[in-house]
Amino acid sequence: MTPEVDRPFFFYNRHDWGRHPHYGRFLELKKDELVEMAWVTGEGGTEGAETVIRVELSAREDGTLLRLTHSGFYNEESRDGHAENWPEGLEVLDQALCAEK
Repeated sequence: MTPEVDRPFFFYNRHDWGRHPHYGRFLELKKDELVEMAWVTGEGGTEGAETVIRVELSAREDGTLLRLTHSGFYNEESRDGHAENWPEGLEVLDQALCAEK
């Protein structure tokens, strides 16, 4: 990914979660504060809806507080599935970042 506003991106998620393509573009970027992006996946994901992910970061003495908001779903099933899966995804991110220290 290239972190530039309106720059598109594409990636596959972890193989052990199944190969699901993810597409999007960055909407707003503020270094060390905010990442907002349009996010689209297919069946079993956003169902083709262009959703919006907003990640707000706040420095803390013991690390960083991350607040994630994911909005714009077509249906409750897709919304609820993401609400269920985001904690695991964030845990994987936390483990990866802690391993870099």
